[in-house]
Amino acid sequence: MMSLSQQDVAMACPVFVFSRFSMRWRSSDAWLDYFHLRIMPTVREKVRWRLLATVSFLAAFLQMPAISHAGSYDDFFKAVRLDNVLIIKPMLQRGLDPNLVEPERGDTGLILAVREESMQVFRLLLDAPAIKLDARSRNGDTALMIASFKKNRAAVEGLLAKGTEVNRPGWTALHYAAAAGANDIVQLLLDHSAYLDAESPNKTTPLMMAARGGHIYTVKLLHDSGADATLKNDLGMTAMDFARQNGYAAIAEGLEWRIKRQAQWEREAAQKKTAEAAKFRAVLFQSHDVPAACLSVGSGSPSVFLQASGRSGALSEASPGNRD
Repeated sequence: MMSLSQQDVAMACPVFVFSRFSMRWRSSDAWLDYFHLRIMPTVREKVRWRLLATVSFLAAFLQMPAISHAGSYDDFFKAVRLDNVLIIKPMLQRGLDPNLVEPERGDTGLILAVREESMQVFRLLLDAPAIKLDARSRNGDTALMIASFKKNRAAVEGLLAKGTEVNRPGWTALHYAAAAGANDIVQLLLDHSAYLDAESPNKTTPLMMAARGGHIYTVKLLHDSGADATLKNDLGMTAMDFARQNGYAAIAEGLEWRIKRQAQWEREAAQKKTAEAAKFRAVLFQSHDVPAACLSVGSGSPSVFLQASGRSGALSEASPGNRD
């Protein structure tokens, strides 16, 4: 900091002026001229520098939090990529938001940790009190979706244990697991009530994604679990079409055979049911003691008839018609 010198102070003192200089300085006009021409410019210059120094200091002080935050932001995502919990842990303890979003994809730290397979950082962030498990990146990906696609069972299990959402509109984790052919994760998601025929924005299903990728065992797992192979997306394509388009004829033929077999089973079951009902009605009509209540049941299942009548055709004791 700059200050007035002793000479400047002395020159500003009338006593010094009277004792040191000639009588011409005794004139008040001469003193005022000297004061304004010599003293005041010096004072103004030094005050100006003092103000500039103060303003500069305040500006630097106010910028320190922003500079510190920018540094923490960059260090956070670098540490996530390097799986360095020693850097991230004290940041979180100082109050850094665990849901910071990086600019490249819009990933949160948790999503980036799964993408980079930084499992130590992933576990640390997973246990952070304010972590958002179902946060989405710019393209709609979630941590569970990325973990499913990368076949990272440990990450999938950790997210499911924390209560992350399995089902959601549009693309789902089951789509991603099916596309990757990750059968163990597909089964894990199904065990947590993943919707088998979930539709993407263009109505593509997980079965279609598995067929597109040529994952025959995943196709079998999904179809055995009840996935509908006859569904079509907005382009009118079925899972068989996806398989053929990508050169997986065996999958297309296998699904077609399964569809035909299922249709045949359903026809046979319907025919069998019809034959049994007709046979039972014929037996009932041949009896002399068939109650009217039985005849009015129509073509119901045999078990309904047996519950309504005994062997001789009489009403059972529990029926309303046998009460006094």
